Amino acid sequence: MLKRIPTGLRQANGDRHHEPFRQHRPCRPPARLGGVGRAGERFELGYPNTGPPFLGIIAVIALAYCKSMPDAVTAFRLACILTRPLGASSGDLPSQPLEHGGLGFGTVASSLGFPVAIIATVVYATARQTQRLGLD
Repeated sequence: MLKRIPTGLRQANGDRHHEPFRQHRPCRPPARLGGVGRAGERFELGYPNTGPPFLGIIAVIALAYCKSMPDAVTAFRLACILTRPLGASSGDLPSQPLEHGGLGFGTVASSLGFPVAIIATVVYATARQTQRLGLD
């Protein structure tokens, strides 16, 4: 159910322009879930202990989807919402200092480390698949 929401934009001639419908992004979590990504800090769980529960919940959603429990859109949206706290906890783990429960690499090293790890994984998977198919 879409509502008519004025955006407050003005056209060049000064008339008020009202957007007829607001487009919602499918992966944008509700605002009240925004602080869930910092659950390790809030509940003093520590960064290593914050990610696995969210990963487990995403796995339960995936298993339920395989058993045809939720429809594809519901499963996608639930999993998409839970990737934010999973990403926050996995991103904070290497960047935070040791005394706060992190790995102590710092923000620059961890920010460079994630793309390097992703690229290395893609290169390895591509090479392995090429080797398996005999295309080398």
